Amino acid sequence: MHKCFQDIFVSPAEKEPLRYEGVIEDDRWTDGRLLNESGNFSVPVENGIPLFVSPEKDPWADRTNQGNTLARMGLAEDNFIPFHFEGLLEWPERGRYDYWIQGIIAHGGKILELACGPGGGFAPLILDDNPQAFILLCDLGRWLLHKWRLFSESKKRWPHLSFAQFDVTRLPIKSNSLEAVDSFGGISNINGGAIALLESYRILKPDGRLFMVDATPVTGQFEALPMQVQAEIRHNFPAVGKGYEKLITEAGFEIIDFEETNRYTLKHGDSELADIAAKYQIEMQIQFFNLEAKKPL
Repeated sequence: MHKCFQDIFVSPAEKEPLRYEGVIEDDRWTDGRLLNESGNFSVPVENGIPLFVSPEKDPWADRTNQGNTLARMGLAEDNFIPFHFEGLLEWPERGRYDYWIQGIIAHGGKILELACGPGGGFAPLILDDNPQAFILLCDLGRWLLHKWRLFSESKKRWPHLSFAQFDVTRLPIKSNSLEAVDSFGGISNINGGAIALLESYRILKPDGRLFMVDATPVTGQFEALPMQVQAEIRHNFPAVGKGYEKLITEAGFEIIDFEETNRYTLKHGDSELADIAAKYQIEMQIQFFNLEAKKPL
């Protein structure tokens, strides 16, 4: 954990400041713990990664599932992150988002990459243009973040890249502390995305920016699902009913830019929604969009 992020952590519920006890090497945390002033709350820090998620809530904790994922993709464990990283750098659509990445870099400051997944969200594209960027990758998966850490260390090019395991609907980050929050498919793929937007607003400094490239299902195809299934999905993913523009303004943001881009036809295995659509033999498309919003001064 680079020192630029060492003063931002709080307990997820009470938002109490947390201090680090443990080993520090070259100004970076290595192994220790974060605890509050009274000592009745603490979380471990392993290899510089604060671990706010218990194993039973970690979707990557099951070694069998890890092995099945790697086998399905035909990848060795050590190639899992490089495969996704290099795939994004070679992505045919990359040119469409160059102006977006340059906007994030130009805004500067400390960046939180929400629910980064194996692809790392926007981080690979940002780091390719600006290796000095201050980025904190977060995800529910401990194994995933450790693989990202090892990959980062092998590159030796990103001195400020850091990692933390936490739930994006309960951010253990103090209010008004970051300049940017990014989501590259992160928010639209989680239950509680509306809460993640409220939390993002809280942790941003005034004039801080939210950058999103996410997606929602195409309305007509979604409404071909049984009504009960639609209702359950809308309950878990409010943006399906309201739309992200409304959710974001309700959270307090001012929208700077919103643009619908391409559509994608879901395939079985792509996501929970893809599997639901396949069950009912419905061809489901999702509509991607770019959105930039700011927290008012």
